[in-house]
Amino acid sequence: MSIHVTGTLTSTVRLARQAAEQVDTPVRVVDSGTAATPQAFIALEAARAAERGVSLDQVTAIAEECRQRVGMYFAMETLEHLRRGGRIGRAATLLGARLNIQPVLTLHEGQVQPVTLTRTRRRALGRVIDEAAKVIGDRPVRAAVFHADALDEAMELAERAQRELHCTEFFISEFTPVMGAHTGPGIVGLAYFLERQP
Repeated sequence: MSIHVTGTLTSTVRLARQAAEQVDTPVRVVDSGTAATPQAFIALEAARAAERGVSLDQVTAIAEECRQRVGMYFAMETLEHLRRGGRIGRAATLLGARLNIQPVLTLHEGQVQPVTLTRTRRRALGRVIDEAAKVIGDRPVRAAVFHADALDEAMELAERAQRELHCTEFFISEFTPVMGAHTGPGIVGLAYFLERQP
């Protein structure tokens, strides 16, 4: 099984499916519908299912179902790297820079989308938790704070997340160089994986 970044952001899923058709070993290719830490939560859940001995088809079904239970909110120091990668337009980047706007963003249906706008970095980071809490409520959740070269802010966000959310598992993770190339340094966010309802 291979679990990939959403096909709306990269051609990796399509290429993986082509490769899977050319081998004799059964390979299931899953489009995570997301990226970064939420994708990691899907991969972890699939790996844990495989460790329990469930079949490849069942693991695939579990991974696909998990796509509906993950999400993330994040703040960035600059939108310039998203613009360079074609994720947002030049006008939005210039407007954000000139007005000193600090957006809170999410990845929804494979697209980077603004959630709210703030005037300061501190408010943006606070809204990351607020927006996630609206979705999570009091449900048990696996959560992770992720960052790129912003450990101090990530630690502050992690402390608040663990205090305010019902976390059954928690991580702090650093963006990979590949992800960092698309976002630039200074991204800080919260990813979540909702536990199944009883």
